[in-house]
Amino acid sequence: FYSLVVRSDLGLNSGASARDIAQALSGKRIGVIAAGSNNERFTQALISAGGVDSAKVTYVPLGGPANQLAAMTQKNIEAHLGWEPFLTITSLRGLGKVVIDCRIPGQCPEALEKPGGAFQTYYTTRSFLDSNPKTVEAFVRAHQKIDAWVHDPKNRTALVEAVARLVPPSAGVD
Repeated sequence: FYSLVVRSDLGLNSGASARDIAQALSGKRIGVIAAGSNNERFTQALISAGGVDSAKVTYVPLGGPANQLAAMTQKNIEAHLGWEPFLTITSLRGLGKVVIDCRIPGQCPEALEKPGGAFQTYYTTRSFLDSNPKTVEAFVRAHQKIDAWVHDPKNRTALVEAVARLVPPSAGVD
């Protein structure tokens, strides 16, 4: 899951409030995977949850961890919403530190934890949406049903079994 890494020279520490972090990043550049991606939308929601207008941040589309690391090293961004190995590498090199780790319950703003650890974005074209409204409605309903099933505690065993069939045993799913 995503974690917010900020450059070490910003003076923010793990444990800073979402509000303090968002205010420190107002007017700054935050690296995201791609413009319009769920990563960018999550970053915008993170900033908004801290009480700052997400439009007051510049979102820089970078792609994956290698480009994130280069941008942090060259000081082209002040923060990035990323994942491993970017988190560990930036920390070990002293370039940045994780200030919000959404992998840890309670660190991510409550509004972003409520979806249950999933933050998905689906896209379509306006012409497809206009031509196929019933198909789009069925798609949304199906995903709502899937989400409800996944979060129903009585389905935990079946969920773990289904995931175990898809994930290699070395991933440690149990």
